[in-house]
Amino acid sequence: DPREDAAACDFLAMVHEDRAAGRKRTGAEYQTLFPGFEERIARELADLEREDQAPRPSSLAHYELVRELGRGGQAVVWLALDTRLHRPVALKFLAHGPLFLSAARRERLQREAEALARLDHPGVCGIYEARLDGEQPFLAMRYVLGETLAERLRSARERPDPDSQDLLRSLPDNAARIERVIAFVEEAARALHAAHEAGVVHRDVKPQNVMIDADGRPVLLDFGIARTDDE
Repeated sequence: DPREDAAACDFLAMVHEDRAAGRKRTGAEYQTLFPGFEERIARELADLEREDQAPRPSSLAHYELVRELGRGGQAVVWLALDTRLHRPVALKFLAHGPLFLSAARRERLQREAEALARLDHPGVCGIYEARLDGEQPFLAMRYVLGETLAERLRSARERPDPDSQDLLRSLPDNAARIERVIAFVEEAARALHAAHEAGVVHRDVKPQNVMIDADGRPVLLDFGIARTDDE
């Protein structure tokens, strides 16, 4: 049932958002939020529990997994070491479970790989390799050291540092900080324009998908629902 699959995807996205925010809900609370799909939510909860208890893999192909960087409703991203070229990469692969290894999920990963392959811009997280066959398809992408714009904004609200010269360590409350924010947004917009010029529309631009790198510059992430001009 496509409606049931859609509810399951929405449920898993909610679970991962709750975990990232430190929120805890009971199984019954999740089931209440998805009326009519209680049985499917119960099955997904059981699968999540088994996944949480399963041993974590240490490698994938020629990549050594180091630590988890982030997780969404459909995929997980790990910091990994490319043992052939001895460089860090961001390794994105589909979350476990038969739903996520379906043809539709593989096709979405394929679209993301094709969209990223069109782009060569410092403001876009580029792709090194895509392996889309086998039991665990994945994308190996540039690893961007830094934090997301969402994390930086949350930190500025909760733990402002008015003496810091870094972007958004405190909310922009003077001309110099406002100018830095404007420059940052302009750089992000130029990266998006470069993608548009290459025929790629991101479609999911939000603070969680914008990294602030070590130099304080924006890098666009997650082209998972991007569209290209030939679609």
